This record gives sequence, C-alpha cells and structure tokens, in this order.
Amino acid sequence: MKKSILLLTIFLIFSFNLFSDDLVQFFKPNYNWAIEVPFNDYQIIEAKVLDSEGTFKVEAFNEKSKVIFDIYFEKGSPTVGARKVRDYYENILKQMGIKMESVEKWDDKNSAFLLYTAKNSVTTDPPQDELNGDYYTSKGSTWIDVRFRIQNPKEEDRGKIKNLLKKVKFVEAFEPTVENNIFMGNLYCVSQMYEFCYQCLGSAYEKEKRMPSLKKELRIALVENYSNLLRLKGDFPKAIEVLDYGLSKDSNYPMYYFIKARILADSGDEDGTLDMLKKAAENREHSLSGEKLPDPRTDDAFKLLGLKESFRVKVTEIFKPLIDSGYYPDNPTKK
Repeated sequence: MKKSILLLTIFLIFSFNLFSDDLVQFFKPNYNWAIEVPFNDYQIIEAKVLDSEGTFKVEAFNEKSKVIFDIYFEKGSPTVGARKVRDYYENILKQMGIKMESVEKWDDKNSAFLLYTAKNSVTTDPPQDELNGDYYTSKGSTWIDVRFRIQNPKEEDRGKIKNLLKKVKFVEAFEPTVENNIFMGNLYCVSQMYEFCYQCLGSAYEKEKRMPSLKKELRIALVENYSNLLRLKGDFPKAIEVLDYGLSKDSNYPMYYFIKARILADSGDEDGTLDMLKKAAENREHSLSGEKLPDPRTDDAFKLLGLKESFRVKVTEIFKPLIDSGYYPDNPTKK
C-alpha cells in the first residue's frame, strides 16, 4: 500500500496550499462539527495518526510569524468536559518533566485554555524556551487540542498567541463545502485514514458535480486524487466515472488518461491500456506547471502487462518521442 500512497501524495501536497484562507475548518466526516482556526500563511508540515487509538495530528508552520500550529483529535471519555481535558493534558506535561512557567488558565462556555512557557524545552544548544497556547474542548468521544507555539519567544509573543487562541471556534451543525472536504480528505489520505479520506473526497466530488464551483487546479486535484483512491479500493467503474467527469471539463489533461490506463491495466485490458497511454503522451504538454507524467515503463500498474514483450515494445513506440527528447531516460531504472 505504501507505493500507492505516494501516487496520491504527490498531488495532495500541492492542493494543500491552494486555499489557505484566513480561517480553516478541521473536522471528521459526518460528525457535524468543526474546529475553526486562523490559518492565513500557514503551510502544512505533516498529517499523521499517532497511535492505535487513531489519534490524528496535523502540524503547520507560519514562516512570517514563526508560529507552529498543531491540532489533535484524540479518542477520550464522552462524559468529560473541556476543563478536565485540559487538566488531563496538563498532568501529562508535568509527568514528562516539562517546567511550566508564567502559567495562565481561563475558560469560556465549552472551551478551556492554557498558556505557559516551557523552559528549556527546545533541544538546541543551548536549550531554548517555547511559548505554548492551548485550546481544549471535547465533543462526544473526541477530545480536541489546538496548539500555537513559538520557540525562543519575545515578550510581545504572549499577546500574539492569546489573540490566536481567541479566534479558535467550535462550529456546531457544520456543513462542509467542497473546498473543506478536499482539504480534510487530503489530510486523511496522507495520514492513511483512507475511510475518512474516501468520505470527504466523495462528498466533494458529488457536490462539485451537482454545482460546479472549483477553479481548474483544484478541480483537477479532486478528480485525480479521488479516482486514484477509488482505483486503490478496487472500484474501477466509479473511478472511470470520475475520470470521465474530469475529461468533460478538461479534455486534454494527460493524467486523467494515464490513470485510466492504470485502471485498464488492472483489468487486464491491453488494447485499452495502450490507447489511454497514447492519449496521455499526446496531451503531455497540457500537464500542470511542474507536473511530469510518470514513466509507464517503471510504473507498478503496468507490471503484469509489462511481462509481455509485445506490450513493452508498443509502450516504447508510443513514448519514443519523449524518450528521444530526454523527457524520459533511455534506460529507466525502477526507484
């Protein structure tokens, strides 16, 4: 499955930065709530699952303000309120030996806050302090922790972190937009939380198909990622449907044809695979900026068909102009 993850991730990271807005909503699909956070100028660093309980973490960084952002969704007791969630995590920090100074705590109706300086917690030489501001809440069996951090903080950074915490909002009765679902779907895909990824991208696709609103680059990100995911799930008819929708909007986008070729190769359709590869090669110049078609001679999807010499010869014939031009190497080696 790791090889398949890489096929998705190439385009996922690109799409993270297409709509970094002043406010972004983090959510679980079909849970009807979201955590809204200030997110202007942040870049996603990582998204991953931390443990067997499914604790989900996203980390981002703001180069301008030097603020590190983290959000955690963790499984917890459904009867525990925000204050007890804060107490739980504060106790963990103390057990870890974190020296907390200048501690401030405050609460509102459904949230609890913790602001402190972690002395010498950054492992540099010499060690540096880190200013931490945390927002805590819970919904059902999900505990939520939002953190803003600044390493080697200045005196004025305390007010900066407080202002960020004030903008964090729990949104009830949340209905995600297409963009919301693409954003979270991509994060869940990278985290290998494929069921959540599938739900988010599927919802985005169905809504976009009914009421088109996306710009070209984001529409391509949605169609390419969702069709790849459907292929990995083995739902070839739905994957073809999604790609046909994409082609109805962007008929010369080459990766749609390349993904179709992968699906047809999975099905053992040699003639159909070659036809799609030919169309991908013919439309190569319509790739998005910085994007390059994968080399079909080393792509795992064509491994079984590639055992046949006739298939290998025809693939080389199709892509000979790209090989001769240096687009692909003469003698490919599999990475």
